[in-house]
Amino acid sequence: MFVFGLLRLAYSNLLVRKLSSALTMVGLLFGSAAFIATLCTTEGSKRQIKAQMQAMGTDLIWINSYGQDVHLGTQEEEVLKKYISGIKAISFKEQGNGRFRNEANEYSGGLYGVDPNYFDVSRLRLAHGRYFNQDDFSNLRLYTVLGSEASNKLFEKQNPLGKQLIVEQDEKLYVTLVIGVLQAKGADEDKAVLMPRSTYVKIASASGGGSQNFLVKTINDDITSSIRKSIELILQPKFKDNIFVYDAATQVKASQEIMGNITLAGLSLAIISLITGGIGIMNVMLLSIAQRKKEIGLRKALGASSWMVMTQFLLEAVLICLSGTVIGAAVGIAAGQILANIMKVEAAVSWFVVGVSFAFSICIGLIFGLLPALKASRLDPYEALRG
Repeated sequence: MFVFGLLRLAYSNLLVRKLSSALTMVGLLFGSAAFIATLCTTEGSKRQIKAQMQAMGTDLIWINSYGQDVHLGTQEEEVLKKYISGIKAISFKEQGNGRFRNEANEYSGGLYGVDPNYFDVSRLRLAHGRYFNQDDFSNLRLYTVLGSEASNKLFEKQNPLGKQLIVEQDEKLYVTLVIGVLQAKGADEDKAVLMPRSTYVKIASASGGGSQNFLVKTINDDITSSIRKSIELILQPKFKDNIFVYDAATQVKASQEIMGNITLAGLSLAIISLITGGIGIMNVMLLSIAQRKKEIGLRKALGASSWMVMTQFLLEAVLICLSGTVIGAAVGIAAGQILANIMKVEAAVSWFVVGVSFAFSICIGLIFGLLPALKASRLDPYEALRG
């Protein structure tokens, strides 16, 4: 009951000085908002990265080549299969850029020439239609399978199956038939147009083709990282820096390092803002003591102990911090949602993070309110009443 009485007294004193209390809590408000917004956004990003890792496939390795003089082919495929155990399948893909249009829309994006086993190895699933079959490869048929985003751009809400799609390559136009649409996967294939590799080689040969890439599937997830390192050891002496070998874990690690740096920067700014707010609280409380000397002297003359006076001023500092944090938490959650929408990730509101913010706020109030509270508790009642 004694503590509740001091709380009511501290709250009443803050209401009397509404403007100074409000201005004092601004630093805490912005600090708490920045703290919560940063962690909500980065936590959402981490969850999305993990989901993308699962979508990419933890048993897959990508080998991408760069430059016109770099040619990955059958020879490299045979070497990898011969000297590295644990490889289940290798699929070949050539890719370049193309312009696509139909009667209504036009779209620029990736044009991929893929092997017969590419859909199985990459775990691409159909939303509509069918994959390429062996006859399509043997007869160099001008058939295309569209990524989900490419389909939406070109055909909007229409069913594209059986419709013509014009592919422009090297200033030549090729009329293709759409036979399939892929499910969305959150990968590059969502934005691409795929065709049989034999057909792609024929129409893209005049422009030098595109980059040659391997997609390697391992027998299980546990050995993916070690196989990736073995592939690098075999291919890099020949191709130097013209190839890039990576797996889902590599991409996730790079993304997490970036998000870690962003989180560190955001938290640093938030902590600086909270400490600045704490210093502001200390200054305002010290000024308040000078203005409230008679009140303090009267309370001590009527029997209030130094401990009671110190507790009252500490509670006032903590209440200011908590008030700023309550508003800051609401602002931070809203700002986190806005940032997540801008970054195109899902914001993850962690109540643990909100709880940490409140705990840190209480610590700020206790630390920076301690000096003013001690000064108030040590005032001599006779001198205070005289002043």
